[in-house]
Amino acid sequence: MAISPRILWRAVATIVVLTGSVSMAADFPNAFHVAGLPVLKSETRINVTARADSLEFERKHYKYSIPYAAIGRLQVFSTERHFEASSAGLIATGTLAPAGYLLILAKKKADVLVIDFQDERGGQEGVVFHVERGQGTLFADLMRMHGVKVEFPQVGVAKTGGAK
Repeated sequence: MAISPRILWRAVATIVVLTGSVSMAADFPNAFHVAGLPVLKSETRINVTARADSLEFERKHYKYSIPYAAIGRLQVFSTERHFEASSAGLIATGTLAPAGYLLILAKKKADVLVIDFQDERGGQEGVVFHVERGQGTLFADLMRMHGVKVEFPQVGVAKTGGAK
């Protein structure tokens, strides 16, 4: 009988929290930064690591930490990431000719994570990044263990009052 990855992740995360040990590898490697981290451009790959007392965003010589106590809310959105506007899709179109046209139509499912937090001066800030589909719920479980409020808003579900 195989153990599901979600159950395994919860067990590991619980052990890390209870023992206070710090992981050396990124918990969520190769996430895409969308907005909110100082200095970094949009669509930059980052590594997100859950430390004992803070959430850490890293890229080469860049490091930014947010204490769990400062995080007010995490919102998790499931979406599809379209590559037609990305530079990778444009480069592939120009260099690979017919095969590039297939790449430009490709979609990648992802979970978009929005973290609302309070900076050291008391101002409201936010960080937006996306991870592979399914990792958003794992990230949400990790944040819940640190006392962060987690929401899963429904996007595109509009209630309209129709004619009676």
